[in-house]
Amino acid sequence: MNRVKEKIAVVTGARLCYRHLDVTDAEGWRALFDFILSAFKRIDILVNNAGICLLKPITDMDFDEFQRVNKVNVFGAFIGTRAAILAMPRCAEEGIPASGSIINIALAAMPLSVLSKRGRKSCLPAGIKSVPMKHWQW
Repeated sequence: MNRVKEKIAVVTGARLCYRHLDVTDAEGWRALFDFILSAFKRIDILVNNAGICLLKPITDMDFDEFQRVNKVNVFGAFIGTRAAILAMPRCAEEGIPASGSIINIALAAMPLSVLSKRGRKSCLPAGIKSVPMKHWQW
């Protein structure tokens, strides 16, 4: 991860950091945005790109597996988006324009030809298929 971070920083001149996050942990999201605001004073963008897929027919998937897929793919995107929206206005308190973008990337957007017939049966019902994008400004 450090090599990727260094290459991006050299090309873009951006200040970057890496933080490990369990996307299903609401407190972890809050702590992440506390850190970001402390270190960078603003939130420019959130890209929700975490997702899992069990490549087996839904008839072979037990409830715990289905729940885990939805917890990561749906709940994780929801709490991350919510945490970002709640944190963005805090920039304005510091006199920094409070705006940013939120992008949710969903597995369902993947071309179906990439997934096997069995994979499609279990992945498609388990995530966010499309989320309208909105530019937030307070």
